[in-house]
Amino acid sequence: MLASDGLPGGGRFPSAVPGVSLRRFEVPRVDLHQARCSCLALRPLVCSADLNSDRIRRIPGTDENGGIKEADLRTWVTETGVLYVELGRAAIGDQKIGQVLSSAPVDADGIWPCEPVRNVLEDIASREIGIGLGVAVYNARGAHSVSDDAAGERALAEKYRAWSRKLAFGYAYVASVLEEIAQRYDREAERWISDAAVRRRLKGW
Repeated sequence: MLASDGLPGGGRFPSAVPGVSLRRFEVPRVDLHQARCSCLALRPLVCSADLNSDRIRRIPGTDENGGIKEADLRTWVTETGVLYVELGRAAIGDQKIGQVLSSAPVDADGIWPCEPVRNVLEDIASREIGIGLGVAVYNARGAHSVSDDAAGERALAEKYRAWSRKLAFGYAYVASVLEEIAQRYDREAERWISDAAVRRRLKGW
């Protein structure tokens, strides 16, 4: 039972503690209705940002001829990142930006991603954007069959590794993202090859 002076068992708050003011422990009054309205007001913004990034099917800054204007893309990435930071979702926001950038085309030099996207990625060098880009690349493959020698996975690993090597000097960050994608396909290939070997042993081949 709580005593009248606020402590269980009849104890008392000290009337004075040297160097400590009891006012520091006062709980501020909160307008619960106002707080609830604020949360409800933010919810559509969060959902809208998430859904809009999921629905983007081409790189922001793409003109009517299919070219990507680097300045416009940079503005979109920066402003979208700021929005997510303000909503307290910086990490997931950067990952979603990476997912959008994963739809970049191959450049005229035969290297992916195209130069405008490379430049923006390199300048920002966000770990989370790289994660989102890699996940989107992996998921874009969809359902597929895999041969016992995992030839498809090994070919993809080599493709992304070749691009990584070509960009290693001018685009160190982008090259690291591509190498991580290659390593993921390496692991996939090893897993499929190992599984195939186990199946053969079980069948007595």
